[in-house]
Amino acid sequence: MEYAEIWARSSQQAVVPAARWVRFGVMKWVKRILAVVAVLAVVFFAGVYFLQTKPRPAPDVTAGYLETEIIVAHRDVPLPLHVWYPTEATDAPELIAQNALFYGFHAQRDATPAPDPAPVVVLSHGSGGNAPQLGWIASELALRGMIVIGANHPGTTSRDSLPERTVMIWERSQDLSALLDWIEATPPAGLTPDIARVGSMG
Repeated sequence: MEYAEIWARSSQQAVVPAARWVRFGVMKWVKRILAVVAVLAVVFFAGVYFLQTKPRPAPDVTAGYLETEIIVAHRDVPLPLHVWYPTEATDAPELIAQNALFYGFHAQRDATPAPDPAPVVVLSHGSGGNAPQLGWIASELALRGMIVIGANHPGTTSRDSLPERTVMIWERSQDLSALLDWIEATPPAGLTPDIARVGSMG
């Protein structure tokens, strides 16, 4: 038998166990990686469950709250509005905007507004946020006799946020101006805004 033939046969016999060891090594690492991923998934979901925000008891007195939207000239989509306001109603409050990361707020949805004129506060959320996330402070202002109006700014709000839109801050000022025009010209039934007293927050 020629040396070349002997070498070829021995090489083939060596390749088979080597390939088996390679496959065994790869499978061992795959199993380790899957085990680590499974442990991390369990830790993540356990953390979400135990650390998520829990509903708080409703306060004895709550503000009124309504949602609507308006058409504005500088936007190609309707502008979603959220309004908190004083009310004398004593209906059962609703827990609004509660999720795993943010505490919600209690309010009486579509309650009859208090009859007295009230100063107006326009509210602007941060980039990637939304107006209801600020419901905790908007509700408190409403309990102190103010009408609070917030908009979800298109292009920079939750589930609709683009970096290139964040820098277009002039759109936000136009939104706030539109809120004041709306509350002065066509306020929701029963609301009496005092446009001589206006503030802003955001």
